[in-house]
Amino acid sequence: MKIAIDYDNTITADKDFFKDLILLARKYGHKTVIVTMRHAELDPILDAEEFFYNYETPIIYCDGQPKRKVCEEQGVFIDVFMDDMPEGVGNGSSYTPDQLAAWREEQKTLLKI
Repeated sequence: MKIAIDYDNTITADKDFFKDLILLARKYGHKTVIVTMRHAELDPILDAEEFFYNYETPIIYCDGQPKRKVCEEQGVFIDVFMDDMPEGVGNGSSYTPDQLAAWREEQKTLLKI
Protein backbone atom coordinates (compact mmCIF):
# COMPACT_ATOMS: atom_id res chain seq x y z
CA MET A 1 0.00 0.00 0.00
CA LYS A 2 0.95 3.63 -0.47
CA ILE A 3 -0.14 5.66 2.52
CA ALA A 4 -0.38 9.47 2.37
CA ILE A 5 -0.24 11.34 5.65
CA ASP A 6 -1.18 15.00 5.97
CA TYR A 7 1.24 17.21 7.92
CA ASP A 8 -0.63 20.11 9.57
CA ASN A 9 -3.05 19.01 12.29
CA THR A 10 -2.38 15.36 11.49
CA ILE A 11 1.33 14.63 11.93
CA THR A 12 1.74 17.80 14.01
CA ALA A 13 -1.05 16.61 16.34
CA ASP A 14 1.22 13.78 17.56
CA LYS A 15 4.58 13.56 15.80
CA ASP A 16 5.86 10.63 17.85
CA PHE A 17 2.79 8.55 17.02
CA PHE A 18 3.09 9.23 13.29
CA LYS A 19 6.83 8.55 13.28
CA ASP A 20 6.11 5.17 14.88
CA LEU A 21 3.26 4.58 12.41
CA ILE A 22 5.56 5.30 9.46
CA LEU A 23 8.15 2.87 10.80
CA LEU A 24 5.49 0.21 11.35
CA ALA A 25 4.06 0.70 7.85
CA ARG A 26 7.55 0.37 6.35
CA LYS A 27 8.21 -2.75 8.45
CA TYR A 28 5.23 -4.38 6.70
CA GLY A 29 6.39 -3.28 3.26
CA HIS A 30 4.16 -0.25 2.78
CA LYS A 31 5.30 3.07 1.34
CA THR A 32 4.56 6.35 3.09
CA VAL A 33 4.48 9.90 1.78
CA ILE A 34 3.58 13.19 3.41
CA VAL A 35 1.06 15.08 1.29
CA THR A 36 0.43 18.67 2.31
CA MET A 37 -1.57 21.63 1.03
CA ARG A 38 1.49 23.80 1.67
CA HIS A 39 3.57 25.48 -1.02
CA ALA A 40 7.13 24.10 -1.17
CA GLU A 41 8.83 27.50 -1.18
CA LEU A 42 6.37 29.71 0.69
CA ASP A 43 5.42 27.20 3.42
CA PRO A 44 8.20 24.60 3.67
CA ILE A 45 8.01 21.95 6.35
CA LEU A 46 10.97 22.78 8.58
CA ASP A 47 11.61 19.18 9.67
CA ALA A 48 11.18 17.80 6.16
CA GLU A 49 14.73 16.47 6.03
CA GLU A 50 14.14 14.41 9.17
CA PHE A 51 11.17 12.67 7.58
CA PHE A 52 12.92 12.16 4.27
CA TYR A 53 16.25 10.90 5.57
CA ASN A 54 15.29 9.19 8.83
CA TYR A 55 11.95 7.76 7.73
CA GLU A 56 12.40 7.54 3.93
CA THR A 57 9.17 9.47 3.55
CA PRO A 58 9.11 12.05 0.77
CA ILE A 59 6.89 15.12 0.87
CA ILE A 60 4.52 16.21 -1.88
CA TYR A 61 3.55 19.88 -1.71
CA CYS A 62 0.16 20.55 -3.34
CA ASP A 63 -0.03 24.36 -3.11
CA GLY A 64 -3.75 24.23 -2.32
CA GLN A 65 -4.58 21.91 -5.22
CA PRO A 66 -6.50 18.63 -4.77
CA LYS A 67 -4.10 16.18 -3.16
CA ARG A 68 -5.08 13.08 -5.13
CA LYS A 69 -4.74 14.96 -8.44
CA VAL A 70 -1.29 16.36 -7.58
CA CYS A 71 -0.04 12.96 -6.44
CA GLU A 72 -1.27 11.23 -9.58
CA GLU A 73 0.25 13.94 -11.79
CA GLN A 74 3.57 13.03 -10.14
CA GLY A 75 2.98 9.32 -10.75
CA VAL A 76 2.19 8.57 -7.10
CA PHE A 77 -1.04 6.61 -6.69
CA ILE A 78 -2.21 6.63 -3.07
CA ASP A 79 -4.22 3.79 -1.55
CA VAL A 80 -4.94 5.41 1.83
CA PHE A 81 -5.07 9.08 2.81
CA MET A 82 -4.81 10.05 6.49
CA ASP A 83 -5.97 13.64 6.77
CA ASP A 84 -7.75 15.88 9.28
CA MET A 85 -9.50 17.56 6.32
CA PRO A 86 -10.27 14.70 3.92
CA GLU A 87 -12.19 17.02 1.59
CA GLY A 88 -8.79 18.41 0.55
CA VAL A 89 -7.94 15.08 -1.05
CA GLY A 90 -10.45 15.68 -3.83
CA ASN A 91 -11.26 19.38 -3.62
CA GLY A 92 -8.09 21.21 -2.62
CA SER A 93 -7.79 23.96 -0.04
CA SER A 94 -10.84 25.79 1.25
CA TYR A 95 -8.69 28.77 2.32
CA THR A 96 -9.23 32.06 0.53
CA PRO A 97 -6.07 33.96 -0.49
CA ASP A 98 -6.58 36.29 2.50
CA GLN A 99 -6.96 33.36 4.91
CA LEU A 100 -3.84 31.75 3.49
CA ALA A 101 -1.85 34.97 3.89
CA ALA A 102 -3.02 35.27 7.51
CA TRP A 103 -2.06 31.62 8.17
CA ARG A 104 1.42 32.21 6.74
CA GLU A 105 1.90 35.27 8.98
CA GLU A 106 0.72 33.28 12.00
CA GLN A 107 3.22 30.52 11.20
CA LYS A 108 6.07 33.03 11.00
CA THR A 109 5.14 34.34 14.46
CA LEU A 110 4.79 30.86 15.95
CA LEU A 111 8.07 29.67 14.44
CA LYS A 112 9.84 32.99 15.12
CA ILE A 113 11.05 33.42 11.54
